[in-house]
Amino acid sequence: MHHLNHVDTSGRAVPHSFAGIVARFLGRFVATHGKAEMVDIGDVKLIAVRDLADHWAVVETQTGTFLKCGGDGIVTTDDLIYGDVR
Repeated sequence: MHHLNHVDTSGRAVPHSFAGIVARFLGRFVATHGKAEMVDIGDVKLIAVRDLADHWAVVETQTGTFLKCGGDGIVTTDDLIYGDVR
């Protein structure tokens, strides 16, 4: 597995700035959903969704539990790079 801070890229081609993009996304995600999900920034990471080549999921770091949060826990690569994702 290939890892950047808080993200398992699983060998996917990502831009050099991807770690920063993911860090900002996860910061916004935790600001929005952290209290309800009982997670802090150190408790979450982004992983590549195995069967969907351009999708990523927010998971709890220790357990690997997917955090759904009304659909905000799954994003595409384009959403992360170009979109205004929560």
